[in-house]
Amino acid sequence: MTVTTKSRTIHMRIDVRGALRNWHDSEWRNCVRDNNGKMLTPTEVKDGFLEELAQGHDYLPLGDCDNFDFKEGCKGHPVSAEVPDER
Repeated sequence: MTVTTKSRTIHMRIDVRGALRNWHDSEWRNCVRDNNGKMLTPTEVKDGFLEELAQGHDYLPLGDCDNFDFKEGCKGHPVSAEVPDER
């Protein structure tokens, strides 16, 4: 039997329910800007997370990801041999 593994990059995600349950008010401050660059208040961010849950989104991507599933997170991206590790 042969097992083959390939390197892949997995983008980080935020667990929406976990954030709503566990983050203190101070952790919601200065964490999200709207499309115009305005910093959202903790209440605005929490409301946005509740809207995401209402849409069935359990996870949100941290950054850009073109292979993201809102129920599972990043599905992974193949890493070619030429791309250096970004850690």
